[in-house]
Amino acid sequence: LAIFGTVDSILDCPGGTGRFWPLLTRHGRSLHAADASAEMLRAGREAHPDLILASCTVAMAQDLPFEDGHFDLVFSSRLLHHFDTSADRIAILRSFARVCRKGIVVSMWQDGNRAARRDARRAVRKPDRPRHRFFQSRARILEDLDAAGLRCLRWQKKSPMGSPVVFIAAAPRSRSS
Repeated sequence: LAIFGTVDSILDCPGGTGRFWPLLTRHGRSLHAADASAEMLRAGREAHPDLILASCTVAMAQDLPFEDGHFDLVFSSRLLHHFDTSADRIAILRSFARVCRKGIVVSMWQDGNRAARRDARRAVRKPDRPRHRFFQSRARILEDLDAAGLRCLRWQKKSPMGSPVVFIAAAPRSRSS
């Protein structure tokens, strides 16, 4: 988040139960939340009664009902690793790129670590078990960002101790310097 400095408006999508709202309010003057679930947004408001949200909107990430460039920044954690296909991830990233002015910060699950290897072994042992998270290579993630019209500004691992989570700051190519 620091790469973008303090901004006027941040969209947290999915906002969920507001886990990141206290952090996001320190980086933006107004915080907006969007989630596919009204119940999750309600739980977030109940969990953080002292935080003032500028808006809470029930919406799908790939079809956000906001004008182009409506927010300075879009923040998205714990969403994109649920989508196996590039087409799905790119649709979401394009939606984020469309509604942001300055950029996005997203988390993804990168392969090449212990968690990814364990998940791959589990998929072989239990092929009928549904998978709910998918690991991507750095190259694939960068290709998805590029296809969505985004340029990677910063790539940061959550933890060097084997966590699959990476945070990526990116800016729309047409609006980045």
